[in-house]
Amino acid sequence: MAVRRAERKRAVNPVRRHSLGEWLEWQSTLHPSAIDLGLERCRHVRDAMGLDTIGVPRIVVAGTNGKGSCVAFLESILTAAGLRTGTYTSPHLFRYNERVRIGARPVSDAELVKAFERVDAARGDVSLTFFEFGTLAAADIIERARVDVAVMEVGLGGRLDAVNVFEPSVSLISPIGVDHRAWLGDDRESVGREKAGIMRPGIPCVIGERCPPGSVLDRARAIGTPCRILGRDYDFEHESNHWRWWSPRRAVGALPPPGLAGRHQVDNAAACLAVLDALSSRVRLSDDAVRNGIAGALIGGRLQWLETPARVLVDVAHNPLGAEALAAYLASVRPRPRRRAVCGVLGDKDAGAMLHALEAEVDAWYFASLSGTRGRNARELAGKLPCTVPSWTFESVDAAFVAALDGREAREEVVVFGSFVTVERALRLATSAICPET
Repeated sequence: MAVRRAERKRAVNPVRRHSLGEWLEWQSTLHPSAIDLGLERCRHVRDAMGLDTIGVPRIVVAGTNGKGSCVAFLESILTAAGLRTGTYTSPHLFRYNERVRIGARPVSDAELVKAFERVDAARGDVSLTFFEFGTLAAADIIERARVDVAVMEVGLGGRLDAVNVFEPSVSLISPIGVDHRAWLGDDRESVGREKAGIMRPGIPCVIGERCPPGSVLDRARAIGTPCRILGRDYDFEHESNHWRWWSPRRAVGALPPPGLAGRHQVDNAAACLAVLDALSSRVRLSDDAVRNGIAGALIGGRLQWLETPARVLVDVAHNPLGAEALAAYLASVRPRPRRRAVCGVLGDKDAGAMLHALEAEVDAWYFASLSGTRGRNARELAGKLPCTVPSWTFESVDAAFVAALDGREAREEVVVFGSFVTVERALRLATSAICPET
């Protein structure tokens, strides 16, 4: 496949871009389509920039759910060990800067602008998508920062995602579900085949679920990737208020509950320990660093209770697997309170399966329309509700959230989920004066 060039001849700096906002707005218009999977464009610019040469351990994380949580665990453990990390994740909740972190801190606008300038200077007339441009800039910042360990999260799939032009020292595939059907396929085997594209011959790959799709294992056998699978090559067990993790090479006991809520986060933390175990010849970690890092891991919007008078839980569950994890967390709360759910879901998601997963845990629904090319109308979303319970539709997340708060009774909970956009709006509103005193 030929490198995609800009559709019209590129002028040299036709407009001088100064601010981060100006750069991001321009990047969103640079390529003919928002998503254009393929590696040749990024490889071309990567090589022109001289990237992927730092020689420090690089962890590449793919999967359907839990990728962001795994990056948070890895960053927290490595930081607790006194190591300087460079991390790249997407999407962000509030500010684009959240996507690139050096030493566990988001980079500045100025650092991003300088990296964007270097990408633009190197790309010539190669047309890059918004995500490709940002991925190359993130890699540039991480390499210049001289970090001890780099951690990069795949955006979509794996095989043709921009992150896959960077070579891993170890890769991690978190639990796989069906999402992004138009690009990755309609079943777990198809999705798994795309995720397994981050594997490399002879480079360890940690699998963060007990029964991965056969396509993942087939790919590993075909190219000679040594896999470490949960339940086969590493595992854990609960011990009273703690848990214990082990592999053939190491065991760590008296591990605290993860800093991230939800029983599934132990699976994610265990996978991260297997990743770091695979890097043990290059990255040495004490048991205390492991314990402190697991307990201290933080990431916004994942089963996050808001510090407001109203009892509000937000979660970026945006596909059926995420909705199932949210439902399991809600089901673990006893006695079960009455709940109102604020839900806004993008148009390319399996909303019916998401609502089905949560129907037993919600007593009233507040559906919100999401705008944009990938948006979904609230009425269309409400039509997928599989049960007969009170529900209302609203033209925005703001209106739905305000109505849920105004309508709730004492001790009722409000749960907000469905997309990063939905959670971002609720978080912004909750930090204003909107949440009433109870």
